[in-house]
Amino acid sequence: MDTMNKPKEILLAALRGVADDLARGNDKSKRMARILNLSGDILWKSEAKFDRVWSELYDVYADMSKIHNKMYEAVGGRIGTGEFVGMDLEEADAKSGIALTKLLDGVDAEGYMKLQVGIGQIRNLLSLSSNMPFQTPESTILGKVEHIYWLSLMSVYEYSHQEKVLKILNKYDSKAS
Repeated sequence: MDTMNKPKEILLAALRGVADDLARGNDKSKRMARILNLSGDILWKSEAKFDRVWSELYDVYADMSKIHNKMYEAVGGRIGTGEFVGMDLEEADAKSGIALTKLLDGVDAEGYMKLQVGIGQIRNLLSLSSNMPFQTPESTILGKVEHIYWLSLMSVYEYSHQEKVLKILNKYDSKAS
């Protein structure tokens, strides 16, 4: 393996570890894992193909973001800060009006937590790279992997979002049935 692919290889290995954990959960959790795996496969094979897929996914992603942002702001988060707001699920339910406890019922807890932590770690790395005078290949990959993590995390809110995302991803995956 050449050194240019090493950062991508490391990031996608971590992503696959999260997917393995999520795959232990219920059907919703398994679909979240499939989103991670399919997106990771596409990114591994071709960044250009990933960019095409992302352009198709963007409208669904934006729709998912509306739900997420509403909840995030309701629990005290400020959009654009990247800050992590930690609280127990019951408190988040009460503040946001979104039944997160019910939405996460059966989703592998360890996988979901790793998904959130992974986003935080990627954000930290991206903030370090933002001081660079130019975008590096590594920071480009980080941004794409961050999109994948968010895509999976936010798909938990509505089944229809998972279905739309998987339909698009399956079009581009050579192993999809």
